[in-house]
Amino acid sequence: MSKPRTVDEYIEGFGGQARELVEQLHAPARETVLEANEAIKWGHPAWVHPSGTILFVISGHAKHANVAFTRVPGRPSTPNSPISEPARAPSSSRTGGRCRRNSSAA
Repeated sequence: MSKPRTVDEYIEGFGGQARELVEQLHAPARETVLEANEAIKWGHPAWVHPSGTILFVISGHAKHANVAFTRVPGRPSTPNSPISEPARAPSSSRTGGRCRRNSSAA
């Protein structure tokens, strides 16, 4: 099977329940984000703002589908925001409880 060039070709590549799920994601996305252009990015349907920012991407799989939202440049992310930077473990957790000292610091 060749790589899809359009969102419709992408959806046509699925059958059964997987296709229904991808269609259920596609319909509201198409209706809600009117100013965005649909495109295939990284082999998956993406909605691209006129500024060129990819707003979100969907991907269909045999038993599930993913929706990945991108971070909007210039918008602060907060810890309570559903679209925030991943939390990092404290440095002591990453080193197994040992403190690491920068040897170049005197």
